[in-house]
Amino acid sequence: MKVNNFSEKFQDIKIAKGIFFEDDRGSLKKTIYGENLDILMSSIKEVICSRSNKNVIRGLHFQTKPSEISKFVTCVSGKIIDVFLDVRVDSKTFGQYASIELQENDDTAIFIPEGFAHGYGVLSKEATVVYLQSGNFDTKNDFSINPLSLGIDWGINYPKMSSKDANAISFQEFKRSFN
Repeated sequence: MKVNNFSEKFQDIKIAKGIFFEDDRGSLKKTIYGENLDILMSSIKEVICSRSNKNVIRGLHFQTKPSEISKFVTCVSGKIIDVFLDVRVDSKTFGQYASIELQENDDTAIFIPEGFAHGYGVLSKEATVVYLQSGNFDTKNDFSINPLSLGIDWGINYPKMSSKDANAISFQEFKRSFN
């Protein structure tokens, strides 16, 4: 797996390029493996596989201290827009976000470290996303920011969200709690 910075601006976010192979038998996708996995995420506590229908937005989720987690995300069927938001108050990029499209026939995964909220929207008829988490889900420290509160272009006209995400605080409300 080859690992590069997502961008100059978001150097803590990593893009992993692995292997995608397809022939008349089917396909193989191997995006998260090797020594770079150990370096980026030395502990894997959960492996999650989530299937969602078109226009579903899941997120923006993160966990607060002492239960912060990092995630490694890849799309194994369909197509998604994967979004991350910097929620590290002391960061130069606090409140800034970016996105990447991930799909079943690419060789790509994204690493999102602690201190970033994460979500994705389904652009295809349905999509299956697999992600590794460095820690266990902790309901006491789980937090959501309304994914529609930042003006993110999700590429979705009529989003479907959980009540948790639809009723989550806006990023502006979240930001005010630190002033």
